[in-house]
Amino acid sequence: MHVYHLQHGIAADLATVLSAVVQSSSSKSAQGGNGASGPPLAVADTNEPRVQGEVRVIAEGASNSLVVLSSGRDFLAIKQIIRELDEPRRQVYIEGMIVEVQISNDLETGVSAHGAIPGTGSSLVVGGLGTTSSGVSSLDVKTLGNATGVVTGVLSTATTTIMGTTIPSYGALLTALATKTNSNVVSLPSMTAVDNQLTHYTIGTNIPYKKGLTYGGLSGTTTPGSTTVNIEREPLELKLDIKPHISPDGTILLEIDHAAKDLGDVGGELGPTWNTRELKGQVVVRDQQSIVIGGMISTKEYVTRSQIPILGDIPVIGTLFRHTLKQKRKSNLVILLTPYIIHDQLDVEAIVSRRKKQTEEFIGSLSNLDGLRYQPHIDYGRKRGLVEEINRAVQLVEDDQVVLRSLERPAAAKSGLVETRLP
Repeated sequence: MHVYHLQHGIAADLATVLSAVVQSSSSKSAQGGNGASGPPLAVADTNEPRVQGEVRVIAEGASNSLVVLSSGRDFLAIKQIIRELDEPRRQVYIEGMIVEVQISNDLETGVSAHGAIPGTGSSLVVGGLGTTSSGVSSLDVKTLGNATGVVTGVLSTATTTIMGTTIPSYGALLTALATKTNSNVVSLPSMTAVDNQLTHYTIGTNIPYKKGLTYGGLSGTTTPGSTTVNIEREPLELKLDIKPHISPDGTILLEIDHAAKDLGDVGGELGPTWNTRELKGQVVVRDQQSIVIGGMISTKEYVTRSQIPILGDIPVIGTLFRHTLKQKRKSNLVILLTPYIIHDQLDVEAIVSRRKKQTEEFIGSLSNLDGLRYQPHIDYGRKRGLVEEINRAVQLVEDDQVVLRSLERPAAAKSGLVETRLP
């Protein structure tokens, strides 16, 4: 019974791998290593370590150790494999930036006009009632109290009674409302990920909304005549899953899975709407190099027109008989990532110091946040400038020329005495 204390690896993962390796090695040894039946090969007979007898590898999670049940010779055969698998795991610090800008520009115009023709025992009302969303109508003076935007026109002081309701004898109201909305959402997620391991990042909230109404008396558990409002909650989360693969030359392959959900339009009889986005893919990036993994620019324009048939199509005059709503939506979404390979503890301390400094600047710059720019930190000690790149390229060319010239020279004996040595 042998115990091997791991330093960097995880016992459960290594036990699974070693069990498969031992089983494969035992099968090859039983067949003589070349498929033919014969005596098992010893470790000294081949460069590939193989086990001779039965071997069991058990993971002990409390001390992160491997318990190997085998002979001493078989344990030496797999000990080197354990050492190679128990290498320090490389890490990468990833800074992300998700910028989403939305701009909306709405213009709503409408005309509400009418005219009342009194008659004997009855009155005739003719008009075009194209009210705005605020409900301004020339038939009711009280609606002017809820008016938004610009309202202009004329209302008669004389009144006419129709079906018990007093209205102005005539009136024409023109309404115009322009609405502009700008939103700028910036998310700066950051995480430290281990090489070849998935790292999950989630942040968000959930909001309540009215799903519907339940009227009493429809079932035996509700009181007749009562009304119950059904409230549901919708999670609005930003998720970012990253699995890095660090290569020896300093490049990083990032497997990215990003999903986000936020609130769209709130109003409407059907309830709120949700805006979602999702991105899955792989990118290759160098150390401290920023890369755009997603970007989308969209422009939408909606025109809604309500009018009285025929009258609304008349040039110029038709404006008095229609209601127009124009909506423009523009959005821009950009996702950037900047990875930093962590080489030693000094890199960790530098990252912690930089994050603390950024936090202090954020707290002290609450009044100037709109003017701050995103500038990823770059350690120029790890980078090579243009002059150094040219120097390296020239050196490589010169080295190649030296090798080529040495191959062109014929082999010749050195001048001088010829010495002979007796064995």
